[in-house]
Amino acid sequence: MPFNDTMINNLKLIDDIGKLDDNWDGYDAPGFVVKESLIRFCKEIVSCLGFNQPSIFPTARKSIQMEYEKNNGEYLEFEILEINKISYFQIRTDKQEIEKELSSIAELKEIVFAF
Repeated sequence: MPFNDTMINNLKLIDDIGKLDDNWDGYDAPGFVVKESLIRFCKEIVSCLGFNQPSIFPTARKSIQMEYEKNNGEYLEFEILEINKISYFQIRTDKQEIEKELSSIAELKEIVFAF
């Protein structure tokens, strides 16, 4: 899959998140330094999404959040907790909310491409 600027920036951002020490948010959030497997898994996800790149954020739960938002109010969020542990949350235009656990990058990719 070809790399694009947004993907390259996201891969760098994930690397940067992986270097966060304890209290990175000023509110005693734990660091990510010991979560190397999580960082590798998130980079694998980003690499397979091609031009469908998410916004990426660290969380205080030692997880990484990836999200998409459309102007019509639709919202899609994945919280990557560890390898093959992905929480999925979506708000559709009809305000229906979907929340479930995913177990693979293939499932995540299918949801992103349908969004």
